[in-house]
Amino acid sequence: MEEWLLTRLVCPVSRQRLHRAGKDEVAQILSRMETGLDLPEALDLSTVGGWLVTEDGHRAYPVIGEIPHLVTDLSMVL
Repeated sequence: MEEWLLTRLVCPVSRQRLHRAGKDEVAQILSRMETGLDLPEALDLSTVGGWLVTEDGHRAYPVIGEIPHLVTDLSMVL
């Protein structure tokens, strides 16, 4: 995903800016999954190539095939 696009994306719920999940944030997402965090039913984790996270770190959206999926039903509340 190109940087110019990332600078224009916001969370459709909170309107906060989004950033690429770093190593620590990805580790938190994976840890939450292991501890029983409910995954969105429509989300196939094998297709997720990355995550976009809100400024406050409360919600994560998957990036699938270089395309950010800013759909609330696919997001994860952290």
